[in-house]
Amino acid sequence: MLSRLLPQLLSYRPSSRPSCHQPQPRRQTRRRTRRRTQWAFWTGAAFAGALASPLAAACTGTDTRSTLPPALLADVAAQVAVAPYAEGLYWTATRDDRVLHVIGTLHLNDPRFAAWRETFAPLFDSADALLVEATDADQAKVQKALTEDLTHAFITEGPSLIDRLSPQEWDHVAALARDAGLPPAMAAKMQPWFLSLSLALPLCAKQDPDIANGLDKRLMTMAKDADVPIAALEDALSVIGLMSDTPLDEQVEGLRSYLAMTQTDPNQLASLSAAYFDERVLEFTLIEEARFLAAEAPVSPERRQADLDELMDKMLLGRNAAWIPVIEATEGDQIVIGVGAMHLPGKGGVLDLLTKAGYQLARQPLPPADLP
Repeated sequence: MLSRLLPQLLSYRPSSRPSCHQPQPRRQTRRRTRRRTQWAFWTGAAFAGALASPLAAACTGTDTRSTLPPALLADVAAQVAVAPYAEGLYWTATRDDRVLHVIGTLHLNDPRFAAWRETFAPLFDSADALLVEATDADQAKVQKALTEDLTHAFITEGPSLIDRLSPQEWDHVAALARDAGLPPAMAAKMQPWFLSLSLALPLCAKQDPDIANGLDKRLMTMAKDADVPIAALEDALSVIGLMSDTPLDEQVEGLRSYLAMTQTDPNQLASLSAAYFDERVLEFTLIEEARFLAAEAPVSPERRQADLDELMDKMLLGRNAAWIPVIEATEGDQIVIGVGAMHLPGKGGVLDLLTKAGYQLARQPLPPADLP
């Protein structure tokens, strides 16, 4: 859901500037405790930044998947081979007279989505409902919450990030902020969870005036045109609260590890985009996981693997499981479901859970989607 709300979050500007105390002398000692759950979030922030970002029209890069080390590619291929529903973006799940049309989405704009309208628009001629991660009303709710209470996203008391990080760490943050089109002065006042999302999207993508017109948005437009009800699978504010309620000191500690693995790489965006339209998102995810675990960071690969597993349990698998009762409770025999593509594949993915709920799954073809 975070990536679904990313365009809305990045368009937010506070109506009043958050107040910060004057810079304080740097403390010689800092508390070094890290909770696994908080490190897990920053693991996910570094990892999900790639998964949330498409190759916008203004971005350039090369799909580098085939150029990676053969051993890495062989390991990924072995994992993909045994994963349920490892490929595919559009599936039907049938149980008795009920048919679910399950669509894996990217949440930000890509002009190639236009090629799929002829496949998805007719679904709404007979659909009883569309289920998505976050509706337009949910996005408005988040915008309102951020506007009315700056403490959700900004540091309103105490030192800014300039004085909470070392000079080298702050220089890194400032450089990343400039690369993302974000004034460093504003970045300094952002809570680290909000800053990480702001840095997840490169400037080239932000320059797309239709950035929010991802596949989810397009599906909602089709549903509205057909007068089909739209509902959310979860509460939009629940995940925001999970992050903003984290003590600031713990967020800053997590930010340090996040920075060690953050880079601006247009080839990463190009590789994600190519993998998505190849309908091989799990493959890309496993590649990024391998690179993530091999990166230099102040936490061991074993710790990162354990915390990545925890992150996936809380932010991916746990949400998948929570969505199934919502799907089952939705009235109607023809339901369209649009969720981020990474929620579909693998053990504990939405497709796997629907199979366990008694549905028969069938992959559906999509027409070629080429850049105009």
